[in-house]
Amino acid sequence: MVNYLESVFELTVFDVLAKVAVARSRSRRPRAAFVGFDPHLLGNLEAVHDSLIDFSNPTEAQPCSDSSADWRLTFNCFEGRPDDKDRPSRPLGQLNPAEFDLILVSEIDPARGTAFLTQLKTILASRAGNQPLVVSFGKLRDSFQGAMMGLRPDAYFTCLNARKTTTVAITLWLAAAAATGCVVECGTFLGGTSILMSLLLRAAGDPRRVHTFDTFEGLPKATGPDGKTIFEGATFTETTLSKVTQYVSAHNLASSLFPHKGLIQVELPKLWNQEKEVAFCFADTDQHAGTAATLETVLPRLHPRGLILVDDYFEHGVQRAVAESMTVYPNLRGGLVTHSMYLLWNGEN
Repeated sequence: MVNYLESVFELTVFDVLAKVAVARSRSRRPRAAFVGFDPHLLGNLEAVHDSLIDFSNPTEAQPCSDSSADWRLTFNCFEGRPDDKDRPSRPLGQLNPAEFDLILVSEIDPARGTAFLTQLKTILASRAGNQPLVVSFGKLRDSFQGAMMGLRPDAYFTCLNARKTTTVAITLWLAAAAATGCVVECGTFLGGTSILMSLLLRAAGDPRRVHTFDTFEGLPKATGPDGKTIFEGATFTETTLSKVTQYVSAHNLASSLFPHKGLIQVELPKLWNQEKEVAFCFADTDQHAGTAATLETVLPRLHPRGLILVDDYFEHGVQRAVAESMTVYPNLRGGLVTHSMYLLWNGEN
């Protein structure tokens, strides 16, 4: 069962990372490199190949045979096994960053994996301009597994499905790897997502703080910009600050995860008395007013390589708030990374 769940996680990671690469590169056929040898990961590549990845040279890429799936990742392997005829591999020194949108590093030997990451930093430092995304896939998988193992079912609840939960984990990981600053969540409910984010950071040895904001009395009344919405207000009333605080304490996170009670518009600006910048923000307020207040407050403090993940993007008010922010910040870029989740980042970085 554990191996099955790990496989599902890995396939979801590939899918979401592909969508991030698509959104970032504006390409329907993003190019990816896999660095290292990871037998567990390679064992899933047949399934990944069916849905996402074509193991071929980018200069010789063939169109997908399935016209209903008009894009796949083109994948090149580096530092793999020399006798692996199915996945031809090249030395890492031959990797040209300009040829790739995404680089995944996963190596069974930790020392080799660390050496690959160090060598990649040197390669990337020699190149100006936009850089490909670099993901230490093995560390991400291990940290996510550690976070999941640390969850207490009697003190954990999230409204997010498994795919959305994985998407939060991946985008948090990308931001934490590239940016300094705290983590912010707007829209706590019972605290499940903020608890998982905190556990993921702890499993990765990352000491940064997570701040989560909510009225803890249910949704406020919807406003005009929300239009017709299922999030009219007076819902999600099952939460209280004391209950969430108990859940946080049950996971031994009281020193790194901090709930804040009140309207986003009122409480979030007070955060700058404690923090200087934001590496990652998860905006899940379901409505225009909360989403707009989140973006207006966080964007000026967002690290240049930080990320904002907005849930319920298909809600009219949420989508309008995002559009308003993109008008104010012309360099802001974004794209859907899974159903109704929209990722924002600084287009200059």
